[in-house]
Amino acid sequence: MKTTQIIVLIGIFTVLALIIKSFWIPLYIIGSLLLSFYTSITLTSLFAEKFLHSGELAWNVPFFGFVMIIALGVDYSIFLMMRFKEYRGSTPHEGIVKASANVGGVVLSAARILAGTFATLAPSGINTLIELAVCVCLGIIILSVILLPFVIPAFISIQDHFLQKVCLREWGGIQ
Repeated sequence: MKTTQIIVLIGIFTVLALIIKSFWIPLYIIGSLLLSFYTSITLTSLFAEKFLHSGELAWNVPFFGFVMIIALGVDYSIFLMMRFKEYRGSTPHEGIVKASANVGGVVLSAARILAGTFATLAPSGINTLIELAVCVCLGIIILSVILLPFVIPAFISIQDHFLQKVCLREWGGIQ
């Protein structure tokens, strides 16, 4: 599975770098996707242990959870970054805040619909499907409610602030 994850992440990074024309922002996106996946898989494992009384997750839940969370998360991230590119006249900080505000409702609506769709697997009574539903629902909710609207904009704002300080110091504006 690790080989597949690495290949997928390298491919996603390459495509994002070409689309966004940035090195750091694709790293922020991939970091947020990984954080979402690993948080959701950990919480799903705890859920399965506590409520499904299973010692470990089904073998295919981490693989399919990874594929679904990463694929859907990249889609939401690209939507955010395309909106961000529309604000090129603004500072990166202002642009990402405006982009997050403008896509927030759409991404949250899509996430709700997707989470609801996967939640329909829960009544099946099949532990593997229940675990997969919990994993994907948690991953998408974490990504769309916390990471995309707050963490990625925070990293872009910090980067913008840092670059402004470095440029001003180099040009003699800050002592």
